Amino acid sequence: MRNLLFITALLIGSLACQLPEIPTAPRINFSPDVHLYEWALSDGSGEIAGEAFLRQRGGGVVTCAGAGVVAYPAGPWVDAWVKANDPYWRSNMFEEELHPDLFGYTRHTTCRNDGTFVFRNMPAGDWFITTTVTWWIPGRYGGTEGGVLTRRVSVANDLVEIIIN
Repeated sequence: MRNLLFITALLIGSLACQLPEIPTAPRINFSPDVHLYEWALSDGSGEIAGEAFLRQRGGGVVTCAGAGVVAYPAGPWVDAWVKANDPYWRSNMFEEELHPDLFGYTRHTTCRNDGTFVFRNMPAGDWFITTTVTWWIPGRYGGTEGGVLTRRVSVANDLVEIIIN
């Protein structure tokens, strides 16, 4: 009987102390209309020149040197994808992956050793520019710091300069 009371009390106590549910990003429940992204396939006269970096707590600056930089064309599906992943960008985890139908509509480049990058021949339109800035913290409680950075930019057949931090 005593054990039964103890188990009942333990069960009631555990129900009262349930951990809150971790929120997840909203799911994207529609497929992209690829016709809305066809503008991104053509070459234009626009250029996006940028720099990506993060400042560490001690004041050091870490750049995206050697990391890939991706330009995603803005549109209904990509906008929803960026919004769904917003809480996850800095942690380098994505709740949803880019829809495979849109792989051919992205542009790619690499960050130079000083953290700068350039996209040339960009058509006019809105783009999401994304890269990673990470570094390793050694020690028992160390690990990877930094994460994914993104910025929306508008190209209008001229030079657009951005800083992502």
